[in-house]
Amino acid sequence: MTIPEGGALGKEMFGPATKVAKVKDGYVHIYDLKIPVDPMIGVIGVAPSKESGEWGTETPWMHGGNMDTTEIKKGNTLYLPVNQEGGLLALGDLHAIMGDGEICMTGLEINGSVTLKVDVIKKKSITWPLIESKDETMVIASGEDVDEAIENGAKQVVKYLSEGLNLEFEEAYILASLVSDIKISQVVNAKKTIRMSIPKAIINTHDIINREC
Repeated sequence: MTIPEGGALGKEMFGPATKVAKVKDGYVHIYDLKIPVDPMIGVIGVAPSKESGEWGTETPWMHGGNMDTTEIKKGNTLYLPVNQEGGLLALGDLHAIMGDGEICMTGLEINGSVTLKVDVIKKKSITWPLIESKDETMVIASGEDVDEAIENGAKQVVKYLSEGLNLEFEEAYILASLVSDIKISQVVNAKKTIRMSIPKAIINTHDIINREC
């Protein structure tokens, strides 16, 4: 749907609009097109730390929340910091498909069921959520705008490279510029979200988590 003054083109003149699309046999049928479904979880997180303040599930931050990151999907592993006793995991906001950035306020919202496995890694901690895919570890970071989100993510990536490979800051900074990709997850929420990758060929996820403890 579109919402006046919402999304990346909120300053344009347009009215509210809703489009209902059929999802059938693994495809989204919309505008006479068939688009393969690629399900992902828009909102998933734990209770925030007392130090970071109170946040609803609609806001992305260090605890997770409304990260709207397309890589939070089947086959990948999401790591979240545990800030409160019990973790208090919550999830929802499922999408059948969504482009990186979610520029129009919504992905293709859909009801559904999520099956996941939850483990606790004791005596370890992380600052921002991490996603582990087959080939990469991705730092998910948010900020008041995209620039701040990138700064937060880049600081974490450079820290991981510096500590994990015993590099000086300048060396890790250069390496990050050579091997790390930045992608925009969403630009429509109160805080904007990016993800920045570290190839597992450079340093693996296990070593990253073991370093930040």
